[in-house]
Amino acid sequence: MQFFRYPIPKDIKVLLRILDIHCEKDLIDYFESEIQKYSRIDFGWMLFKNPKMKKLFYFYQSHANNEEIPFLMNFAPIVQKSFLLSGVFDVKQLKEFAMTDLIVSLIGSNSKYNEFVRAIVREEEGALDNFYDHFSTRVRCRLRYFEVENFYDLRNFMRETNLDVSGLGVKGKQEILAVWEREMMRR
Repeated sequence: MQFFRYPIPKDIKVLLRILDIHCEKDLIDYFESEIQKYSRIDFGWMLFKNPKMKKLFYFYQSHANNEEIPFLMNFAPIVQKSFLLSGVFDVKQLKEFAMTDLIVSLIGSNSKYNEFVRAIVREEEGALDNFYDHFSTRVRCRLRYFEVENFYDLRNFMRETNLDVSGLGVKGKQEILAVWEREMMRR
């Protein structure tokens, strides 16, 4: 049991023996095969339901990613639950999640981790949060309602509706046009 780079937490020693994991390579092989067996969301549910398996997974992440602290250990348990149940276990998966869903749906809008997570996603081209950050809450809600998720969709939305939709108002139209002009000047 001494063939790991990092000290083994006491509460997972028995689980390592049960699963016949004796070294770092066994640990990495075990979790890579488990991840292949299940979808990410099902795997997250399995980790959520079994706290010792979750600790073993964190131990695996510290070895697999050559980092002292696994990504999910940066968050409180309630936020970890949200990440696990969404199938987000590391930075790469967080960036993939940001392409199709809003970070707010993962951790909430008032979370103290909001800035930390947004900083990770900020540079990603095509992340939904980056698009919606340009708009006020009211306009953001209307754009989501009409399934406008990027500047290409916004262009089509403006062509099809001429911004003459209910709930948008004069200020909302002005805000959309201002953001559109700014984006076109930037490109």
